[in-house]
Amino acid sequence: MKDTFQDSRFHVGLLIVLALLLVYTVPSHGEIPEIPVDNEGYVEIDVFIHNQNLQLRRDCVALDMTVSYDQARSIDHGIHGELWERPGSHDLMKDIIDGYGINVVMVRVHGMQEGAFVSDLFLEKDETVYRLDSRPSDAVAIALRTDAPVMVHEDLLHDHGVDVC
Repeated sequence: MKDTFQDSRFHVGLLIVLALLLVYTVPSHGEIPEIPVDNEGYVEIDVFIHNQNLQLRRDCVALDMTVSYDQARSIDHGIHGELWERPGSHDLMKDIIDGYGINVVMVRVHGMQEGAFVSDLFLEKDETVYRLDSRPSDAVAIALRTDAPVMVHEDLLHDHGVDVC
């Protein structure tokens, strides 16, 4: 049986290395959109944890996403502005982002691949915007900690949203 503490330390260390690489390298897929980022077709949404799942809501329509217990807890802490007893991975990422003068511009949930929602996390450093492929749960957890908007493409809400009113 693996040591959970060692696994957690490995994941946190990996996140730190990835964040530092972000500051000095081209983001995933080499895509650097021009400033300002075009948000045509996207709407800002509200974030909830509902039945331990991530729920992205606009009015009475929501996208439900299955997340792990730890992800749900981290997102819930972000929603309520609460800190963990010890910093979690997303808290650590926020500290790195702040420490290196990076601005979280937004999260955009833009599609589905193989039945899973996909998103991008937009970061700005020295007037350059970087678009990073990201799991919606991680991107949302970071956006909540940095007061960045979470956007969803209207087609996703129309095609995959459920009525919650």
